[in-house]
Amino acid sequence: MKKVKDTSYIFMKKTKSELVVHTFMFVIFTLYALSLIVPLIWLLLQSFHDKSLYSITILENGSFAIPTVWHFENYIDAFGHMEHNGVNFFGMITNSLWYILIANTWCLFWPVTTGYLFAKYDCKGKKFLHALILFTLMVPVVGTTGATMKLIDKMGIYNKGPLFVILTGVSGFNSSFLIYYAIFKGLSWDYAESVFVDGGGNFMAYIYVMLPLALPAISAMMVQGVIGQWNEYYQFMMYMPSTPPVAMGLYFISLTIDRFGQPLYYAGLVISMIPVLIIYAFMAEKMMKNLTIGGLKG
Repeated sequence: MKKVKDTSYIFMKKTKSELVVHTFMFVIFTLYALSLIVPLIWLLLQSFHDKSLYSITILENGSFAIPTVWHFENYIDAFGHMEHNGVNFFGMITNSLWYILIANTWCLFWPVTTGYLFAKYDCKGKKFLHALILFTLMVPVVGTTGATMKLIDKMGIYNKGPLFVILTGVSGFNSSFLIYYAIFKGLSWDYAESVFVDGGGNFMAYIYVMLPLALPAISAMMVQGVIGQWNEYYQFMMYMPSTPPVAMGLYFISLTIDRFGQPLYYAGLVISMIPVLIIYAFMAEKMMKNLTIGGLKG
């Protein structure tokens, strides 16, 4: 039988101080929600305007003018008329997708594995290495960009697209390593010992027991990672300029687009938001649950 959530506390009589606090917080959160929703409404309206009359329409009727004729073809034209570095909008989406695929398979394996090893095994120099990792993560990016660029050029992987991501994604000591370290640190080692009792080894304990136990939290991190990777532009701008993703391409298009192409640009922005909105709509609740689920119950 499905458990019914108790909501009786909502109708309990509140004191004056509670009422004042709740009212104040309601107003604050309402204003914050409007600050997020209003720009989205504005963006949606701009994307349906007639591109040939866009400037005149905005001057005569204001920024929030509702289109007299809704030009849905702007969303189709966006794929054929917007490009950066010879890559059209469809190509930008493709670049973002292969980046997400590699980042959540090959590049994810390394920090997850190193996080597990550091959390569950001891070795000489472990504390020093852990401190060194923390130090390197705290060094500002601007302080290492020049050296990194020179190293990548010497390796011959500058502007090589997927090859660059695969070779530079081997590192298991990026910022997410600390999160995976904490996840495995919170799992009881008793699960792994049960594998050893049955004759299994360290590899079997990791693959068949510890990794599945950590998978809910890792999958929640993956969902958050996908959103960040969809918005990624820095690595592409610095090291892979010939393969622009959605975020980078739309940024440079905004710098050069003329007034006739602005509705197409806004349509492209709306399209770029759709994957993130879908992921959040379907995964938000599960993601929050997975971050709080543990392996031990009862």
